[in-house]
Amino acid sequence: MDKPRIKVDFNERMEPDLVNNDDLDREIDLYNKIKNICEIHEGTILDQPFLWETLADFTLENDNKAISIYSKALSLATKANLTEYIASINLAIAERYMELENLIMHGALPIQLIKLLNRLMILH
Repeated sequence: MDKPRIKVDFNERMEPDLVNNDDLDREIDLYNKIKNICEIHEGTILDQPFLWETLADFTLENDNKAISIYSKALSLATKANLTEYIASINLAIAERYMELENLIMHGALPIQLIKLLNRLMILH
């Protein structure tokens, strides 16, 4: 089944709106637009690591979800041998893991999650 195509107007400049936005509804709307673009183009020639990296950058409330999205971006960048994207995405993933570790050190994560992360050897 073909995925529907949508017109992407990069002049809309969604990313700065997300960064400089105080309106939660607008922020959610812009995030969902980026997510929709990623999902519609997933697996097509228009599936680009930049789009997934941008989505992950603005997945602020869930580091694990962001890491999963970054992994998609990293896979695309690796397949296309886009070294600058590979470096950028790996840095972003490392930063998210550092945030998770800081949460653990300050006791903000439930003990069950800490045990799961240890089992997966994420914290070693």
